[in-house]
Amino acid sequence: MYQLSMQGLKTDNYINSKNKPLIHYSGFRLLRTQPLPLKCPGMLISVIFSIAKSPGKEQPTLTPDRAMQLTSLLVFALGTNLPLGYMRETSRKFSFRWFVLIHLSVPFIIALRVMMEFPWHVIPLTLACAVAGQIIGSRIRRRQS
Repeated sequence: MYQLSMQGLKTDNYINSKNKPLIHYSGFRLLRTQPLPLKCPGMLISVIFSIAKSPGKEQPTLTPDRAMQLTSLLVFALGTNLPLGYMRETSRKFSFRWFVLIHLSVPFIIALRVMMEFPWHVIPLTLACAVAGQIIGSRIRRRQS
């Protein structure tokens, strides 16, 4: 396994089990504590850490105003997909109408996310709310039938 360390960032005095300098990227240093059976996991882990923390930006804090904006964005994603999922239930699967009803809300959710200046980290949350709205809307339609 790997352990994240912030010590010794300027020097290369740490050596892994193959006597090579440790992998470091964007201020993080990965220490190998146990060998892994994979061939090149260090590169994958360094990419994950570089995505998680970009060196030029500080991590934004969630203020109450931003939390309310995020909540309104997620409620919008869920709420707009409820009637679309309700209507989608009556259409034939993989038809043009079915495709349109699934994807109709996506440009509006993206536009709202960009206008509110949320980073790309919010996309999975809005996608989850949109899918939940589609599923809930279709189940409401099924129960009524």
